[in-house]
Amino acid sequence: MLVQSCKFQFASSYSSNFTDQSALLSFQSGIRFDPKNSGTISTLIGNLSFLVPLDLRNNSFYGNLPNEISRLHRLKELLLQFNQLEGNIPPTIHHCRELQLLSLEANRLSGGIPDELGFLPSLRELNLRMNNLSGAIPSSFGNISTIQILNLHGTGLTGSLPSSLLNLSSVIGIDLVKNNISGTLPTTTGLIFSRLIFLSTYLVASSLQKFTDAKGLLRYFWGTICLMEAYRQILGVYTSLSYLILVATI
Repeated sequence: MLVQSCKFQFASSYSSNFTDQSALLSFQSGIRFDPKNSGTISTLIGNLSFLVPLDLRNNSFYGNLPNEISRLHRLKELLLQFNQLEGNIPPTIHHCRELQLLSLEANRLSGGIPDELGFLPSLRELNLRMNNLSGAIPSSFGNISTIQILNLHGTGLTGSLPSSLLNLSSVIGIDLVKNNISGTLPTTTGLIFSRLIFLSTYLVASSLQKFTDAKGLLRYFWGTICLMEAYRQILGVYTSLSYLILVATI
């Protein structure tokens, strides 16, 4: 049964907390043992106040992501990828101040990315890959000084990159392909992507000139073959590059 992959772990000093045990039993009672339909994520999830990781990936949960998740103030990992969740990403998730890993990959989420996600002070990885989102990348993302992985692959985003992304000094991986993001990287000075290892973008070749601080680390690049000559000149400085994908554009 797919639901066997669900993972709950409580803060160790409160593992016998009666309220959380009761809430867990109530939550589990609502799960359907059907690999094609595990049911919805109950609002009772918000009563599991001592959860640290919550791992419900690779199941068949559908419906909306409940706002009650924002009551999980000890939560550090929220893994909900490869389900059938719909609706908007709850902006109230930013109340989970300890959250370090948020993965909502491969669901059916829609609407814009909430600005509030940019105010998660401990976030290290944000994975929204393969959803049906809209709008632009929030400028508030530039506030997440701790973020290392930003994966927005195939989310349907539009607009241009906000200049605030230049503040992400800890980032080592960015994936922006299969979106409708236009233009070049901002020309704002102070670009310090010195730790960047993974870059995946369809932005024009001149944008790569702004990644010269990462030329000794960048190992993976996925881009477009338009302006091929410009790419040859620019990529020649990336001495650690070992994986290159160039996709034809129409």
